[in-house]
This record gives sequence, C-alpha cells and structure tokens, in this order.
Amino acid sequence: MRIRLISCFFLFILLIQSTFCTLAEEAEEYAFPATGITFTMPQGMHSSKGLIFPIDNGALAADPGVFYGYLTYLCHSQKEMDAFFDELSVRASDLDEQTLYDTLVSFYEQSVDIFSLFCIDGNRGLAELDKIIQEASNGQFTYDYAEELGQEGEYSYFLLGEDIEKKEDLLLSFNKDTDVYIEEIRTLFDDHTVFHDCFTFSKPQMPESSEINVIPDTVSFNTVDLDGQSFSSSDFFAHTRVTMVNVWATWCPPCREELPDLAALAPRLEEKGCSLIGICLDAVDSNSIETAKQLLLDAGASYTVLVPTDDIMHQFPVTAIPTTFFISPEGRILGSPIVGARVNAYEKRVDEELAALSQ
Repeated sequence: MRIRLISCFFLFILLIQSTFCTLAEEAEEYAFPATGITFTMPQGMHSSKGLIFPIDNGALAADPGVFYGYLTYLCHSQKEMDAFFDELSVRASDLDEQTLYDTLVSFYEQSVDIFSLFCIDGNRGLAELDKIIQEASNGQFTYDYAEELGQEGEYSYFLLGEDIEKKEDLLLSFNKDTDVYIEEIRTLFDDHTVFHDCFTFSKPQMPESSEINVIPDTVSFNTVDLDGQSFSSSDFFAHTRVTMVNVWATWCPPCREELPDLAALAPRLEEKGCSLIGICLDAVDSNSIETAKQLLLDAGASYTVLVPTDDIMHQFPVTAIPTTFFISPEGRILGSPIVGARVNAYEKRVDEELAALSQ
C-alpha cells in the first residue's frame, strides 16, 4: 500500500500534465530527483499498453532524512490520455473546482504502484527505515519484498514492493477491461530482481528555498467560525496551554475519515487544558459551509472550525491535507506540523509539547 501522507494535492492537474509531457519525450528513464534515484528500464523492455510514470515525493514529513517515491502504472493508453485531457481542456472552464478535481481523480485512480523507492540518510539500514515508515503510515504500508539497491556516501537506497498478484486484484476492481494491462504488468514487473542494476543514485535534491512554503514563527489572525461567530486567535490561544490546529477540506477523504477520531480527541485535550480547532479550506460559501457542518455533525464533532482567509493561509502554508499544527499560548508554532491523517500521533505530540513548555 502506498504511504498516503500526502493525501490531496492542490496542484494535481499540473502534476499529471507535466509528468506525461516528460514521459512522451523519454519513456524509458524515470527520474526521482527528490529521492536521489534514477530508474532505467532494461534494454528491450517498455510499456505499450498502459503508461508508466514516477511520483517523486521527496522528504518524509515524519523524518526529513527519509526520501521516497514510487513507480506507477496507469491503466490508460497514450491515446486515451490525450483524448481525456483534450476533452477536459474544453470543459474545464464550465466545471467547478470540486467537479474538476473529481474528474482528475477518477482518471488517475485507475493505476497501481509497481514498487516504492526509499533513500535514508545517516548510514541507517532497512530495520530503521521500516520502523519510520510504519509509524508514519500507522502500520498501513505493506510490502512483500525489500532490497537494498546501493549506497552513496551516507545515503542508503531501497526498493520495496508487493507481489504482482496483489496488483491484479486491484486492477480487476477497475471499471474497464484490464486484461491487457494485467498481462503487461505481469510481463514487465513479475520478477523485480531483474531491475537490480537499473538504478543510479545521487544525493536527494531539495527544492530551492524560494520554492519552500515558509512556516512563520508565530501566528495571529481574525476570522469567523462556521456559524459566523467572530474568532480572535490571540484571545483563544492565550487561554489554552497548547492549541492543536487541524487544516482540512470537505473533499479530502482522509480528512473526513479522521473526523470521528478528532471528535473523540477534543474532550481529552480539554482535560489537559488544551484545545482543538479546525480550519476548513473549502468553507468559502454557504453551500460548502453547510457541507462542513453536516460532516462535523455526523462525526459527533463539536469543536470550533474556522472559515479560511488569505491571511490564515499565508500563516499556515500547506502542500497537503490534512496538516496539523501545534500552537503555544503566545501564538508560537511548536515544532513541525504533522502531515497526513495520523490520529495516533496527535495526542502524543500534545503531551510532548506540554512537557517541553513546562521545563
């Protein structure tokens, strides 16, 4: 299973388009610069039915010394992909953001991850890597084989994957004839050991500082909650020991799935003198606000959820959701945010921050 820490991408359409443009020019070499790996298909092996492309995530939020990506097989031909984006470009101006997003996701979801690639620094090995990714994924990341590909300085590189039979089960669930894709995946990827010498390595390339969303040291803002009540962050933060701020959206499945757990967590935090609030990114009009309120009601959640403003989004820069921040009474951001739906980590993090503040 893919590590779904980065759950919902704001630049989804740009990712899809730029990836396929690259592959159209050079289809046999797949670069993962943010992971420090380049994979070249063996001579004579190439995909003629579906499309292969790299997803290069870079540093893992739970450990900035771990970098990862995965090679993905999309069950659409080049002709189908071209027709899809041609039609979408014509219709895009008539589609609202949610419909556009759903259309892209339905197209992209007919894919399987062939294998995952990891790079870990500090001369650490597979046992340490496995511990990190299991904690980061709440034990949801599974694999049937793991192979150390090589080393470059302090960096070690690994290939992790599942047996092809498990990919076939997923392919059969797609709403289309997948026999030709199953056959091709089996032909190309049934024996992962043939790829051992197909990788080259380099130091993971981090983005330039100008490309990074910089998180400020402190935050201060005014907005309203979903009921239209005024909210002042400085007043709220001053009356709670640690405030947990969960940034989410109604269209994000992992965000929705963790709402019942957040509802259960909120009263436990209050017992510690702490608080939980949410910022719903798409609560920008009456319809989306009502949707958010209904989701919270269904989940039994009664904690405060705020309407976003430009000022808030500047102070809480996120590239994936859910993302959860921790704030001191003075409005100071405590440590790094937790990216992804990691319910088991939230309360532990609050306890750690409380201990640190007490020293």
